Amino acid sequence: MTDAQQAGANIAFWLLLALGFAGLWLHGKYTRRKLTPVEDGPADAPYAVYTREFDVELRADQIPAKLRDISPDWTKGYQQRDNELWDHWWDQSGQLFAKLKADEFSIRAKLAGIIGAAEASEPVFVTLLVDQSGSMKGEPIWHTAAVVKLLSGILAELGAGVEVLGFSTAGWHGGYPGQRWRAARRPKYPGRTCALLHIIYAATEDRGLSPEAWRAMLHPDILRENVDGEALLWAAGRMRALPEGRKYLVILSDGASVDDLTLYNNGPSYLERHLETVIGELQRADDIVLGAVGLGVAVDHYYEISAKAESLEEIHLALADVMEQMSRAGREQ
Repeated sequence: MTDAQQAGANIAFWLLLALGFAGLWLHGKYTRRKLTPVEDGPADAPYAVYTREFDVELRADQIPAKLRDISPDWTKGYQQRDNELWDHWWDQSGQLFAKLKADEFSIRAKLAGIIGAAEASEPVFVTLLVDQSGSMKGEPIWHTAAVVKLLSGILAELGAGVEVLGFSTAGWHGGYPGQRWRAARRPKYPGRTCALLHIIYAATEDRGLSPEAWRAMLHPDILRENVDGEALLWAAGRMRALPEGRKYLVILSDGASVDDLTLYNNGPSYLERHLETVIGELQRADDIVLGAVGLGVAVDHYYEISAKAESLEEIHLALADVMEQMSRAGREQ
């Protein structure tokens, strides 16, 4: 081996050794800082929010333009770089809507009976609140959006005031609140450690879900995590700002409240306990009739009025069933 070859070999050896030590250091750093889930705090501990600064409320016409700016997901590679997937979901939901539309007579008749059950002089308001968590990706959101498009239009044609709302979180892994919490040396039990994303797809004056809002609902970058309790409070607050009338709030959800960082920081039942508290408060207030459709899951352990859509093809039937139950409950109030 020449002197030049020996020198090159020595450099390569020391470079590999340095890289090895760097790898061990990074592994140790990651291991030390890896999140360890905490246990639940006291059951009566008040619900808290680490920061509301990054919570976002958007209109349908702000999607997708605003999605890139409300979280760090774009820089981390967690957002779509083209519209191919969005276009595919839109096409699939359109095909499903066409099938539902061809057989809408029975649903229309049932909803007409529900809306007509209220006194003619009393306005009827319906809010459809859609869970847009990551587990809704693909077929669940195709079907749900098609059903919401169909039923919101029928309800508006029958004279009801209809709002269509969606809820998710602004960013994975806590988004900007998660970054702030880490920078603050990760204080324990910080409360909700994510940014909420609430979306208004249709207000009562919109007469149902427009094609543009329907397409916006299908954008893949909306689907993150779900904080159901605060979403219900938001939707109920909007309903209470409407004129007096009979008010029905229906949530469509495929599972329990989940935000991983919040649950790691506060215990596995933190969001569920808050959801149960909110449901209890709304039911006791008695000014809004609350119901739920479980998308493939039973939700009757949370909601007094509910129905389970056994399959995605039955969401519209389950929603009509819940509306019928809510109408009966409203007349009994």
